Amino acid sequence: MGNRSSYHIKSEGSEQVRPWFMSTYSPTTHNLSLSYNDTFKVFTNNTDILATIHPIPEPPKGDILYNVQLQTVVEICQDVTCSDQNTVQDIVEALIAKLESSYVNCTQADKVMTLFYWLATHIANHPEYTTSANEYIMYHQLALIQNHKSTSAVLFALMCFYGHVPCVIIKGFVKGKGYYPRKKMEKKYTREWNAVLVDGEWRFVDVYWGAGPTVDLLYLFPDPEMLKYTHFTESDLWQLIETPLTKSQFETQAYLRPRFFEMKMTVLNGKEGVNICTEGEIEYQFQLNSTLGFCQEFKCVAKLYENSIWKIEKLGDINLQMDFIQVIKESEENNTIDDSVEIQNPLTNKQRFILTIKFRFPKIGLYKLEIVGRSLERNEELDFIAIYTVYVNMVHDWVVFFPKVEDIGWGPNPYLDKCGLEAISHKNGEIRCIVDQDLELKFRILPESKTTNITLRYKLREIITNYDDLELDTEEASKCEKVGEFRPMKNGIILVKLHIDRLSEMVLNISATLNKTDKGHVINYRIVAEKDPQQLLADFRGKLIEQLSENIKGTAIVQLVQILNTARASGLHRDIQVKDVFKTACTRYVHVKRYRECINKIARITGNDVAIIRAMHNQDDKLVRIIRTAFVVLGEDRHKLDKWEHMQPLITLLKPNNLYRRIKKFNIVEAGNKRINMAKTILEDGDLKPIELVKLNLEAAAFGHWLQAVFEINELNP
Repeated sequence: MGNRSSYHIKSEGSEQVRPWFMSTYSPTTHNLSLSYNDTFKVFTNNTDILATIHPIPEPPKGDILYNVQLQTVVEICQDVTCSDQNTVQDIVEALIAKLESSYVNCTQADKVMTLFYWLATHIANHPEYTTSANEYIMYHQLALIQNHKSTSAVLFALMCFYGHVPCVIIKGFVKGKGYYPRKKMEKKYTREWNAVLVDGEWRFVDVYWGAGPTVDLLYLFPDPEMLKYTHFTESDLWQLIETPLTKSQFETQAYLRPRFFEMKMTVLNGKEGVNICTEGEIEYQFQLNSTLGFCQEFKCVAKLYENSIWKIEKLGDINLQMDFIQVIKESEENNTIDDSVEIQNPLTNKQRFILTIKFRFPKIGLYKLEIVGRSLERNEELDFIAIYTVYVNMVHDWVVFFPKVEDIGWGPNPYLDKCGLEAISHKNGEIRCIVDQDLELKFRILPESKTTNITLRYKLREIITNYDDLELDTEEASKCEKVGEFRPMKNGIILVKLHIDRLSEMVLNISATLNKTDKGHVINYRIVAEKDPQQLLADFRGKLIEQLSENIKGTAIVQLVQILNTARASGLHRDIQVKDVFKTACTRYVHVKRYRECINKIARITGNDVAIIRAMHNQDDKLVRIIRTAFVVLGEDRHKLDKWEHMQPLITLLKPNNLYRRIKKFNIVEAGNKRINMAKTILEDGDLKPIELVKLNLEAAAFGHWLQAVFEINELNP
C-alpha cells in the first residue's frame, strides 16, 4: 500500500477509495485485481502510481531524519484513543494532525515512527477487539490480527496508505522463538513485515517484533545487515543488502539475536550457525564496541540434545566449568615493555576489544550453545546474543576443564585501579608461555596511587581435575599450588617472576595489600604452558627427515606417498635441512611407482603362459638369460642355474613358492647390493639389456622391465 490512488470501489452503496496494495506475494483473499511489476518485484492493484515511485529498492545509505522527540511521539499516541467507531483513516489522520501541530517540519520518518509506536502499543496491550461489517474500522483490523486472520504488516501498510507513505508487505521466513541453527525454514516460520519509502530510501519496519510491554524501536528502520540474520525473503531485491542471501545461506548462518546488535558487536569467528567439533573444544570470537566493550558481561550455556529434548549440561565438580570467557584489548597484546619509555594514557589510545569464548565439551553429541550478555551500565538482565548448534563427534579422554573464578572473571579486577596499579605486560586473562622458562609479569605503580608500599601476592595452582575423575582430595590439591609475594623496585615496577616447570594449564590469582585493612584480589590469569615452538619445529623436522630417510630404502609406496605429502603440507620440503632428502624421496617414488607397475604386468602372466615357457626345449638364449637373472635376484644360487633344465622346476613351483609370489614378496633392502649387482652381471656378460626383450615375447618383456626397475632402485640405495 502507499499513497492514495484514484482507484475507487463501491461498498454498501457508497463510493470509497480502495487502498493501494503492494506486496511481494499475490494474496488469495481481499478480492484484489493485481498485476505484477517486474521493476519493483511486487504485486499491486495500481501500476500507474507505482510507476511514479523512485527509487527502486536498494540498500539504504543515508541517515534517518527525525525532527520529533520520542517522548512527544509517546504522548501523541497516548492522546489518540480508539473506539469501535473509528476507522483506520480516522486514527492515522488524528495522529498526523497532532504531530504536525507540534512540529511543522516533521519528516516522513517522524510520521512512520508515530504510526509504528501507536500500532505496536495496541497490538501488545489490546482488549478483546470486535469485528465489524466495515472492514476499515480499526477495531475490526485489530480483531483480525487477534484471531490470526490478518497480520500486523497488512494493517501497518493500510495505515501508511492513509499517511501518504509508500509501503510494501514482504513475505518470507523469520527465525523466531524456539528456533535454533540446524532447523529448516518451513511453513511455521512464515511471516510478514514491511518496507517503507522514507526520505528517498526504502527501509524495513517490523511492527510485530516491535510490539510488547515496552515498544522495541530496534525494529523501526532496522539495518538490513542486522535483519538478514533473522528475516529472509526469496525476493533478492527486497532483502535490501548488497549481496543477497540464498535460503540455504540464511538457514546455515549464525543465529544472532537483537541484543547482539544492541551491544554493537561484530562476528569475527563463528559466522556459521552449525559447527562440527572434532577435538572436543570450540572457540568463537566477536569484536566489541570500543566504547562499550569494557562494561559488558557475557556467559555461555550448553544444552545437550537427549531423548528429543534439550537439557542443560553441567559438570559434577563445582570448581570447574566448560567455558572460558575473556575480553582481550587487542591493541595492548604486546608483552614487551620498555621501562624507560613513558606509558601513554590508555584512554587516548585506540583500543579494540575482542570477546573470546572457548568451550570444552564433556562428551560427544548434539549441543546448543547459547551465548548471553548484558550492559553493566544499564543494569539490564542477561539476554540472548547468539545461538549455535555444535556436533561433537570426538572428546579426548584426558580433557581438562576450565577452573571457576570469582565473579570478576578473567583479567583485571576494578580493585587494580583502586590500588593505583596498572598491568603493563599481561593485560588480558590468558597467558601462553613456554615450559621450563621464567614467566615475568610487570605491574606499574601509577603516580596517583595512594601509596607505593604495595605488596603483590600470588597463588598458582594447576588444573588437574578432568571429567572422568571429578573427585580430588583437598590435601592433594594443595600440593599443586605455589605461593609467593613481590614488592616494588625503585622505578615503581613490581616484577612477578614465576618458573613454569611442566606442560599444564594453571590458574594464577594475584592480590594486592596496601595496609592491614586495604587488601584485595586484583587479577586472574589462565596460564597455558606449552613447548617451545622452535623446539617443536626442530623435533618435527628431525622426525620428518628420519621418516623420509627410512622410506627411501624399500618399495612401500603408500608410506612413501604419505610422508611426501606431510612434507609438502608442512612447507618443510623447502627447508635447507630437508630439501635434499625430500628430492631423493621424490626420485625414489618415481622408480618405485614404475617397479609396482612392472609387478602388475608380471601378475597378468597366466599359468598357461608359464607352462609354455617351461615346456620350451630350444629356448632363445636371451630368454634363458633373463629367467636366470630373475632367479638370482630372488636368491637362487647362480651356479645351480647353468642349464635350462635346472630352471624349469623353479618356474612352475606351486604356492607359496611360485615365481609371481616370490617377486611380489621380494625386498630390495634384504637382497642387498651384492646379490643384485651379481645378477646384473649375468645380463651384462651377454651384452643384453632388459629393454631388448620386448622383441622376444610379452612374458620375457615383463620380467625384463621388473629387473630394470630393481637395478634402478638399487642404485638409489645408500
